Order: sequence, then structure tokens, then C-alpha cells
Amino acid sequence: MQVADLVTPTATRRRTSISAPSSANSRVRQLVASELVEFGGISSADREQHLGPLGEVYLDGGGHFIVGVQEFLARIESRAVHRTVQEHRQATLGEASVALRLRVIHWHRIAMKGEDMTALRPSVSLLLTALSCVACGGSQARESANIVTQPSNLSVAMCQAATFEVIAAGTPPITYQWLKDGQLVTGANQASFTISAPEPADAGSYSVRVSNHYGTITSVTASLQVTDPGPSVGPTVVANEAADSVAVGDDSIVWTSGGSGFVHATSATCPGAVRTLFNELYTCPFSVVVYAGDAYWADCDPGQAALYRAPLSAGDLQSVTVQGYEIGTLTNLGNELVWIVGGEGPQSVQTLALPAGTVATYPIQSPSPTSEPWAIAVDDQNYYWTEWVSGQPMEIDRMPLGGGSQTTVATDAGLISGFATDGQDIFFISSVGTRPDLTAFLRKVSVAGGPVQDLGSFAPADLGLVALDGPYVYWTVSPVSTPAGTVGTGYLSRVPKDGSEPSSVLVANLPFTGGLATDATYVYWTEFWLTGVGSVKRLRK
Repeated sequence: MQVADLVTPTATRRRTSISAPSSANSRVRQLVASELVEFGGISSADREQHLGPLGEVYLDGGGHFIVGVQEFLARIESRAVHRTVQEHRQATLGEASVALRLRVIHWHRIAMKGEDMTALRPSVSLLLTALSCVACGGSQARESANIVTQPSNLSVAMCQAATFEVIAAGTPPITYQWLKDGQLVTGANQASFTISAPEPADAGSYSVRVSNHYGTITSVTASLQVTDPGPSVGPTVVANEAADSVAVGDDSIVWTSGGSGFVHATSATCPGAVRTLFNELYTCPFSVVVYAGDAYWADCDPGQAALYRAPLSAGDLQSVTVQGYEIGTLTNLGNELVWIVGGEGPQSVQTLALPAGTVATYPIQSPSPTSEPWAIAVDDQNYYWTEWVSGQPMEIDRMPLGGGSQTTVATDAGLISGFATDGQDIFFISSVGTRPDLTAFLRKVSVAGGPVQDLGSFAPADLGLVALDGPYVYWTVSPVSTPAGTVGTGYLSRVPKDGSEPSSVLVANLPFTGGLATDATYVYWTEFWLTGVGSVKRLRK
């Protein structure tokens, strides 16, 4: 309704409206008077003093009530409405049933016989709009927002989508705001609200606030129950992608593919939708670490030593220039990222304080100009790494944190691959023999040096990986690759660190494995065939 903002004398107004029945006149005057007293804070005496007796009440041709104050009519612009004091009030006006909306508004340029009425305290007036008028065939009804169909209770299995819906009516536009346990849910402002992969933390009471220009109403609460489907039987696929390293943390599983040049991630609680953190041809991302909401990985291309960081959620990719020819494996000790640089040129252990420190370099003394450092581990005292020397047994060396003298912890006749430490012992995979007759051993040695102990072995089998988890060592081995094809098979196994029980096979008949990680519930690994087909999998412990 478009209305003017000035008082117009009755004498100069064209009387094109019809008069309301006397009963209607009396009833509306009564309502207005009571509202002035109840909601306007104006006493009856003040009303009579400042406004005089209420004038004639009549209906205009548009179905609107006009309330005269003495001989003056005040029409207030609808946009001046300040707040609603009463949603609806029903008045029986002869044969017409009319819903009245009364609103307190800012006093708006109203003068009475030259007197400045803005001085009136409080400066309020009333706008009455007929939402429907049966008797006079008035304007189209203006309806407050109301709920036709309430949201229903839901019970879903964890990670299965849950959708709440409400059906509302009323004069448009209608807006929606969903709430969980009485708190606003950011971005949930449609008639339906979907949680695509609910977790136990999503369980609770949900409701929706429905609003339009004429009112607001809140639905009944609907409960969401999220049930745990229970332990899965056997390995489950996280993603059908060939990958060569995997890490888990901050409710994310992250894996890399050096051959395809990508870094991908998905939810650890509800795996499914894959997020691309990095995808660039002619790069070789591998050896990924997850820390404090970010993923870090190295580029394995010789001559292009570099580190990258990408947020697990939205954010910009960042790179760190590394001094050296080639990065070996990457690990971390808390907020310190640690890696080893080998290949041509100087060899060193390098560190970076996360998230925005500078690279520190600690040179290492290689036993031979042709030696190659590769795998690295760290505890709160030392850096440890493997050193390949052509024609000689491999070395396991150590250096104090922050640099210092270098010590050889152990030597091994095999080719060392998987490598980790818990601060007391160093655990590694050693492939011994000649192809195709290779045997893959899981071994450990004290960080202080001493005899090497075998914890398990497979033959024929080749390179593998190690992940430490509480009192256990999880370890993998791969088939032996030969020019004629593969020999043997791969395994995922578990053994107590102290060797008090034999190693037990968890999953057999694996292809080549490229990554291994654990969290509180699962063990994760990557597997691939030489054809390029592979997957990321996990197994409940």
C-alpha cells in the first residue's frame, strides 16, 4: 500500500469511500484507543488532551481502515514501520471479519492545526491495514508467514545424507533460517536443509524460523539421530586412484600421485567427495604430511627440490624453495617439518618451523661421493636417516637436533625402505637377496645402536613401509618386480614393537604399496599395479 506522509484535512479530502457500519466504527475506535494506551504508552487523559476524541472510522475503496483524529487523517508511509507490536487482532465489523495489523512506527511529519506533534511523547502512531475485507470486496489478503508442514524427525546411518524440509505459506517473500539446538546454522536458509555426510556431532534438535514482512514463526523441533553402522568387514576403498603416499590428520585423508601430478583429499570420518589440493602436469608430488589444517609435500623430480603447502579447506597454494638437488622423504616433529636433501651436490638435513618459519640447513657427511641419503625419521633428540652406498651395506645415521656430529647407528646388507622411530628404537624394512629371490624383513635397532632384531619377514617380497601406532608396528611389503612380471604378493601386517608375538597378516594379496598411515581407528595404505590402476584403502584396527 502506497500512502502519503502528510496530514490531510477532512474538509479537503474527496469522500470516495464508503462508511463502515456503526458497529464497525465503534469497534475499531475501541481497538485503536486500547492500543494507544496498551502499546503506545499514552494514557487516556493524555490521549484526550493531545489527540482529542477519535473521529470517524470508515473504509476506503481499497479496503483500508481510515481512522480520523478530530478532522485530520494521518496516512503513514509503510516503509516507516519500525517494529510490530501485535501480529493480528480479529475484529467483527458487522458482516466483515477483518484481521488488523497494528504497528508502532516513528512519528512521521504529522502536524495538527499547526502544532508540531513530533514533540508528543512517545512519538508514535498507528497504521491499521485490512488484510481482508469480506464486506467491501477489499484488497488481496496479506498473510503472516505460517507453517503448513512441520519438519520430521530423522534417523540416519553415519555418512548417509539427512534432509529436513518445511512447507510454509504466507505473503511472499518468505525467508528461512534453520537452527540446531537453538543456534543458527550458517548458510541454512532454504525450505530444505541437507547434511550430506552426517557425523555423530551432527545429532541434535533442529528447527526452522520462517519469516515474511508480516510475521515470524518457528517450527517445532525435529530430532536427528546419527547411528554408527558398526565396524566394516575387511578393507574399504577410500578412493579409486593410484597413489604413492598417504597421510591422515585433521579429519582428512590426503594422498599424492607423483606419476599424475596431483594431491587429493577426502573426509576421514565420511570418505567420499574428493577435494583437489594440487594438480599440475610435469610435477612429482610425494611424501605428504598433514599438520594444523594444512597438507605439505615434496616434489620428487631430481633437480627441482621444492616443498608445497595447501590448506585442507579453501586457500592458496604456497611453495618453499629448498637448497639442494633432490628431496628424500618428508616427516615432522610437531610443528617442525623435516626432510633430507641428497643427489648431486651438498647433502643435508633441512627443517622448517611451521607455518611460516625459515629453512634451516644441517650438512651431513656422506660416506662416499656416490652415496645417496633417502629416508628420514626424527624424535625429540635426533634426526635419523638411511644412506645408500654403492657396493656397500646401507647405513643408518643420526645427528642431534639443530646439527652436530654424525654417528652411524647400524649397517644393513639389504635395501632399506620403510623407516620410522618411536624415540627408543628404529624400525625399517630391508629387502635382502637378488631378484626374484628377495626376502623382505621388518627389523628394529636401538637408537643408541646395537644388534639388529628381526620382527617378521616375507619371501619372495620386496620394498615396504612402516607406521608406528602405540605398541604396534604396521608394515607392508610388495611383490618382486622382474622383467618377466611380478613374483610373490604383497601383505599388510601388524606386530608388537617388542616382538612378544609373531607378526600377523591383516590383508594379503596386495599389489605394490606406496603409502601407509594410521589414526585412532584405521590403518590406511595406497596400492597400485604397474598398469597404473590403484586405490587408497583403509582397514578398521
